[in-house]
Amino acid sequence: MADIVFMALHGENGENGKIQAAFDLFGIRYTGSDYLSSAIAMNKETSKQFFLANGIPAPKGISMTRDTREDDVTKLELTLPCVVKTMLWWFKCRCYHSKKCRRIQGCT
Repeated sequence: MADIVFMALHGENGENGKIQAAFDLFGIRYTGSDYLSSAIAMNKETSKQFFLANGIPAPKGISMTRDTREDDVTKLELTLPCVVKTMLWWFKCRCYHSKKCRRIQGCT
């Protein structure tokens, strides 16, 4: 058994805290953030709220749910250019920087 695990995983299970939580349960030491920090960081809205609550500047933005979703950018309080990205990385949505965007497409 290794003395410590060097964390170099990418993707949902490598970044969302699941592997870190398993290592904690088995008493395996590892590098990087703990499971809770990793889980919080994967959720962009939760991360932003944490930053703002602790006096860390964060860019302006909006969050939408399926129920409050608005595809017409002209109806949102956004200025262009803007970046469109899903809150959780595994949702299918184009992430792009837009100067002329009028509609947010492909988000499920």
